Amino acid sequence: MSVLLKTPKSIVLTNLMMLLIAIAGCGDREYAWDPLRIDSDAPTEHSTTKSGLKYKVLRKGSGDFPLDGDKVWTHFKLSLTDGTVIDNSYRMGFASEFKVGDKNHPVGFNEGMKLIAEGGMIELVMSPEIGYGDTSIGAIPGGSTIIYQIELIKIR
Repeated sequence: MSVLLKTPKSIVLTNLMMLLIAIAGCGDREYAWDPLRIDSDAPTEHSTTKSGLKYKVLRKGSGDFPLDGDKVWTHFKLSLTDGTVIDNSYRMGFASEFKVGDKNHPVGFNEGMKLIAEGGMIELVMSPEIGYGDTSIGAIPGGSTIIYQIELIKIR
């Protein structure tokens, strides 16, 4: 028998209410967590860096820009150029925290994170050379160009 079934309803409801209040009270939601909120003057074309990273700032932030070694809290969507969504933190229901410059992320990802201010959103298009290369990684086929949409919620 489940522990939940043995727990009095009032305790379960109280815990659920406390969780909802905690989520609603997150101050970071005032400028982030909205993949549809794009600046009216956002560029329609991508800019390209020397490395070949294509990017466009979809929403300007108002905070600092992250540097290598900074921990950042983000929401993201990772997809292939054919529209196949590989990973999506919005669907998972929680943001991700990671360190900028971490070798576990593609070179283009780390480069792109430094182009967006806290509270902003950016779209990154990475060729395999600055993305995941020719090796298949999970659902990402080797040699794929990938697209990240990233909201920089907070630099911690």
